[in-house]
Parts: sequence; C-alpha cells; structure tokens
Amino acid sequence: MINLIKQNRLIAGIIGLIIIVILIIYFGFIRNGSKAETVLVTQTAIKQSVQLTGKIKPMTEANLAFNQSGRAAAVPVQVGEQVKREVCWSSWT
Repeated sequence: MINLIKQNRLIAGIIGLIIIVILIIYFGFIRNGSKAETVLVTQTAIKQSVQLTGKIKPMTEANLAFNQSGRAAAVPVQVGEQVKREVCWSSWT
C-alpha cells in the first residue's frame, strides 16, 4: 500500500514536471514570434537641419469681449504658473 502511494507521487511529480517544461517552452520560445532588436547608441553631431516658412496657428483660440475698456495694471502671477479659472488675478485701471 505504501509502495503504491510512493509510486503515485512519483508519477504525479513526473507529469507535473513535463507540464512545467511544456509551459516554459511555449511561453519562452514559441509564443514570442517577434524578437527585440538591439542597437548601439552613439553621440554624434547634427548633420541635417530644416528651415520652413509659413504661418503658425494655435490649436485653440479664444475670442474675448469685455463690457468696459481698460488696462491691466498688474498681473501677480509668473509665466508657467498654474491659476484657476474661477479666480480673477488682474487688477484693472
């Protein structure tokens, strides 16, 4: 009886090992059909430049209309600083 249990464990272990080997072969070699290409990177000087003429258009435009005319006396924010749409930062004279 004990020999039968040991024999079944051995057979189960061999079957498990065969399944693991098949999965490694499938996922490691067969499934990856495309191979990665490696390239050596080197630093060189720029050999080509492009010069173009034309007009630059913004991605979005805003048409502004005010009830009163005036001049902005101060805008207390820096270039690139994020502001919220709800807050009015400028003071008008």
